[in-house]
Amino acid sequence: MKAVTVTHSPRGYKLQKPLTVTVPEPQNAADEKLQKYIIDSLSWKMPRLIFFTFNARAQRNPRES
Repeated sequence: MKAVTVTHSPRGYKLQKPLTVTVPEPQNAADEKLQKYIIDSLSWKMPRLIFFTFNARAQRNPRES
């Protein structure tokens, strides 16, 4: 697991509250791109869903946690 801090949206705007999310270590390049996509797509509109998404993935696939 690694901690990722998100301070700006993909559009370059500063977030009101920076997010620190714990994400599983990527197993391959596809996992890394998926994590980046999830963070980029949710950080500017619904940042609280990032926590939910990574927790749900870890519970569904225990080998990643």
